[in-house]
Amino acid sequence: MFRRIFQIIIVFYFLAGSAINAQRDQLFVGTRPFSMGEAFVAVADDGNTISWNPAGLGRMERIQATFNYADLFGLGIKNIHASFISRLYFVPSLTDYLAFGADWSRIEFGDEELNFGRNHINFSLAFTPPQNWTIIRDVYVGANVKYLDMNANLVDNKSGINPDVNGFGWDLGLLYNLSRLPLIPSGLDLGIMIYDVGGTTVTHKEIMQGSSSKEELLSQNIRWGFSYRPFEKWTGGNFAVTDPVLALDFDDRVHFGLEFWLQGILAVRAGIQKDLHTDEKPAFSFGLGFRMKSKAHQEVLVDYAFTAPPDLPNTSRQFGGSLIVKVDPRLVRIEGSNSEDLYASLFLHYGRPDSHIGSLKMKNISQDTLKSWISYDESEYIHSQVQDTIYIAPGEPLNVALRPVFKPGLFDAARGHVSTKVKVNYEYKENDYFTAAPIVFEVYDKNFLTWDDPEKSAAFVTVNDEIVRAFRSHALSRKDNIIKDQHWFFNYNMSSALMIYHALQAYDVVYQIDEKYPFTSRKDYPLDKISYPSEILQEGDPAKRFGDCDDLSVLYAALLQNAGISTVIVSQPAHLFMMFDTGIPRTQRRGLPVSPELFYPYKETLWMPVDVALITNKSFVDAWESGIERLSTGDIETYFEVAAAQRKYPAPTLAQSQDWNFVIPENAGKLTADLDKIDALTDQFFSTFEDSLARNMPVVDKRHLRNQYGILLSQNNRTDNAKEQFEIILKEDSANAPAWNNLGNTDFIIGNFSKAESSYLNALKYSLANHGIYINLAILYQMMIDGASPERAAYYQERSENAIENAAALFAADEMLAFTYLGYPKETIEGKAEGLIDSIKKRIKEIKKYIDKSFKKFARKEKIKVALDRQGVKGDGEVDTDRWALLWWNY
Repeated sequence: MFRRIFQIIIVFYFLAGSAINAQRDQLFVGTRPFSMGEAFVAVADDGNTISWNPAGLGRMERIQATFNYADLFGLGIKNIHASFISRLYFVPSLTDYLAFGADWSRIEFGDEELNFGRNHINFSLAFTPPQNWTIIRDVYVGANVKYLDMNANLVDNKSGINPDVNGFGWDLGLLYNLSRLPLIPSGLDLGIMIYDVGGTTVTHKEIMQGSSSKEELLSQNIRWGFSYRPFEKWTGGNFAVTDPVLALDFDDRVHFGLEFWLQGILAVRAGIQKDLHTDEKPAFSFGLGFRMKSKAHQEVLVDYAFTAPPDLPNTSRQFGGSLIVKVDPRLVRIEGSNSEDLYASLFLHYGRPDSHIGSLKMKNISQDTLKSWISYDESEYIHSQVQDTIYIAPGEPLNVALRPVFKPGLFDAARGHVSTKVKVNYEYKENDYFTAAPIVFEVYDKNFLTWDDPEKSAAFVTVNDEIVRAFRSHALSRKDNIIKDQHWFFNYNMSSALMIYHALQAYDVVYQIDEKYPFTSRKDYPLDKISYPSEILQEGDPAKRFGDCDDLSVLYAALLQNAGISTVIVSQPAHLFMMFDTGIPRTQRRGLPVSPELFYPYKETLWMPVDVALITNKSFVDAWESGIERLSTGDIETYFEVAAAQRKYPAPTLAQSQDWNFVIPENAGKLTADLDKIDALTDQFFSTFEDSLARNMPVVDKRHLRNQYGILLSQNNRTDNAKEQFEIILKEDSANAPAWNNLGNTDFIIGNFSKAESSYLNALKYSLANHGIYINLAILYQMMIDGASPERAAYYQERSENAIENAAALFAADEMLAFTYLGYPKETIEGKAEGLIDSIKKRIKEIKKYIDKSFKKFARKEKIKVALDRQGVKGDGEVDTDRWALLWWNY
């Protein structure tokens, strides 16, 4: 690396074609450089840079205009200079690497015999190496193309020579940060400038003959320089010295300059220079600068210089000024960006921490970690919101997600494009800067999405729409009158799902494949179109109330969610359906009057799948059975809870009429047919036990099966048949503890507490695992307290606490008993996912803690008592579903 740097420097030296001590022909400009003894070739950091070393443009991230004026030596020789410099901000792809500038200087004087003027124009370009060019990334190169024009008006010109001449030349400059080298202090720079490379030649035109001649007006000259910036700021008390610069230049003279700022407002400058070829005394210089900021511009600078040459009068009238229009250090570079398609349906999702619709690739080229923010220009659809703080480490590229926050108007936007400008705002040296890049998103209107993330469809489940609420309310208005008593397990959730399904059928909602945008597999994430629930429900033409599987699943889920019923969307290849939470604890799965295989155990409850695509001509039970069949195939791509997905993809509220009146025809016939099918499912399930008991099998197996059948009968309002089954077992085996316990449960749920107590006590005589029986006794004694005399109430309380104490000891001794008590016998948990086992163990821990530490306060545990007293004591033949679910059953 170092070898390469020195090779570059040597090339510059030989390009000069002259020794360092060659006599210079150039004239220089600038109030600030003059005040620093003309030691400026390695400083080169303002609008004077073009004339001194154009390589300095590569380091300046600004737009700046500069003007200088001097009356040289007080002799009426006017020196005027103006410059303009800038990055290529209008060409973003080149902005980071190129800067340009132009300046003009003029010297003029005259008297009664001669008027002289010399114009010098430079056009400059500087190159900033990309930061991944590690070898030369701190070498800045610049060049000037110059034009010279001189004219003189003589009172009597008889020589035949035209005093007007002009010509072109060029300069080449280099700057290098020596601090990159080992053992070199920070802030040391090297500058090399070759003026008039190869010499600058001008052309004369002869007045008489009309011919011309050429002359080398400016010889090639090389100049070396060093600058050193020891620190940025020194503070002593309330006084601050900032930005000190020491500079040293060599050409045919040696130049030394100094500058520092007081309180960041007043600059103090001084310089000295000495001719190397003569005994001429040194020249001294001094200068001041004043800096202020205004609302309109970044900075305004005013400079003054005083120079004292050894053999000429002093130059005391030297003034300069600069206007910095824009400062942009561009320490953060945007190296690339990509935008994803934008879906109006998801406008509430965009802008959230878990969202993105593209990315921005950035790089910090400074040596410090920069604090930055992402923001967007305000537009018709986008808020100009500043997002989370990002700290960008130096060197490595960083990809940041694009998360603009969109206005509600995007929801109604037509398909097209949305453009904005993304800004990376960053903080550097107590100032704020930004770099920006344009971003264009392709927008799809509110009915479209892709299935790259199926949870996006939750944004179409508009639970809170007034139309959805009105339809759900109408659909459930007659529910209580038509659900039969014997369908006790058909609770609010299931009966509501049944009624809403039939209401949609009566309202002529049908399934129809979307030929243009069919629901297909997630494999290729094709574009899909979904109707919002209110769009289907508000359709006035019954022939147009249709949807494919995704439309109908979203519609049904919205209606159930509005009824307070949790739903899950299930995706298969080429099909979508849903399931809902029945609210039945999974521990009661074996107590249902239908096959447990018709339900899907999910988390802590049983869920009922419904294939809504069958709504055209199939019953609710058919859709239910189709859903469970689809689940059982195992061909499931994904599923998700709608409520959880909506925390990521919120659903909007559509604008709609508040006075919508639904006219839903009666559908009693189809509803009755569905209820009859449920009866048939129950009869079919019970008949499997009857058929099995009629077969020949070992006595032990038959007793076990009869015991299970008795439990099922008892839990489903068939207590007489249940007691018959238990009594058959006890007639054959009077020491059968499970039969005694379950017989006690049957008497308990019909309110025959004394018989229940007797059966429980018999069960204790013959049971080895009697923890559950103790729990049943504890609950029974709590029920027997009600209505008892104070003496008997105290007796029952004591018995209840003793029973709980015994149960607690058994649970503490054998964790598997706790598994079984909770409805998870060992065979059901073997081979299951660790997550399920962890969940069970967590519940066991809670139960054990409750029983171990709280059994003495059992009577004051309102949770159990409220559950037991919710419906009061049932009459003979009635099932207390609140109670049997609390009891321990011996399967």
